[in-house]
Amino acid sequence: PATAIESAEGTAEREAFLKLLASYARNDAERVETLRLGQGLVGQCALEKQKILLVNVPENYVRISSGLGSAAPRNILVLPIVFESKVKGVLELASFEGFSDTHQAFLEQLTESIGIVINTIDRLNGRISSRARSRDKGHPRYVANMDEQVGGQWPYVTTNNVRVQADVNPPNGLLV
Repeated sequence: PATAIESAEGTAEREAFLKLLASYARNDAERVETLRLGQGLVGQCALEKQKILLVNVPENYVRISSGLGSAAPRNILVLPIVFESKVKGVLELASFEGFSDTHQAFLEQLTESIGIVINTIDRLNGRISSRARSRDKGHPRYVANMDEQVGGQWPYVTTNNVRVQADVNPPNGLLV
């Protein structure tokens, strides 16, 4: 099967877009790096927050490629990755075989779990960034003092050390 994972970007609904994060067994000539909400099947899936299933895909629609050759898929399934009514991304799958009801139910549950994971990562990244910014705020006086002693190179070193320390010591002892 061919796979593409798109991530939702942008702050407002009207400026939101999807950015291709990864693909597998997909021809580079067919690859689109960004899509607006509502653009194509992936964009429409994100806009409606509903799965889209295509059966008996036309031979010239898309190809699944490998080192030995390529062929047209039989079915395409596009699933939104949603957390608390917000689209976090879209998962697009193409297959030589049909997607059974069991496959679809499993993949829908999987995208719910992926949405939770993406939200958790976003939240942790926000905490780490916030913590690093708050450490930098109290730092300028110390940097100004040391700047005189080191001749202008100290702020660069100190700022980098704060960022590295924030990345090494995540909040609340959480491992990321």
